[in-house]
Amino acid sequence: MANERRRAGRFETLGAWLHVWTPARDVEVPPVPWRRILVIGLPLLALTAVGAWVALREADEAERERETTETRRDEQRAAATRARLLEDQALQTARVQPAPRAALVGALETAILADARGRTRRGDLEQAVERVECDPFPRTAPRRAAERDPSVESGRYHCLAVTRDIVGTHRGLLGYPFFARIHYGDGRLAWCKINPIPGEQAVPDPRQVATLPAGCT
Repeated sequence: MANERRRAGRFETLGAWLHVWTPARDVEVPPVPWRRILVIGLPLLALTAVGAWVALREADEAERERETTETRRDEQRAAATRARLLEDQALQTARVQPAPRAALVGALETAILADARGRTRRGDLEQAVERVECDPFPRTAPRRAAERDPSVESGRYHCLAVTRDIVGTHRGLLGYPFFARIHYGDGRLAWCKINPIPGEQAVPDPRQVATLPAGCT
């Protein structure tokens, strides 16, 4: 029969529905079964949406848990760093017989040298210390003014436990810094190791800041 039309096959029908294939005139393509698609597709779409929502919620909870864990670790590391700095900067004291003030400076240098070498033996300092040099603090003050003024009862010092001398064009010293105070009248000495903030950390983490004991400042 010349007018009989051929029914499109399954893939041909799908291609026609998706507009990726154009049927010939003698090919019959059934209409898109929108009602069946809606009956079947809507529940599937709803399930997909629910699954996506659950997955997003689980991912969000996992991210919050990861952030909480990381924050807790950061706080623990900061607390450990601060505790180490507080121990490293702990106040050290000694007392010697009253003596001329210049001699008390020498006694302070000897006491800090013994302390620094003890730290090296314990592994707290990496480099061996050769000697200690103490200068009045602040450096802008008239040099040795406190030592020459009988009305001044104590003097502050910046001391360096020297590990190496820099020689050549730019001379200098390398070592571990300390703050110290001498009470001239009774020979009391007090000192603390200090840990300057590295230049790249000009704004330190406040959780890691360890202030010096009052006896050193």
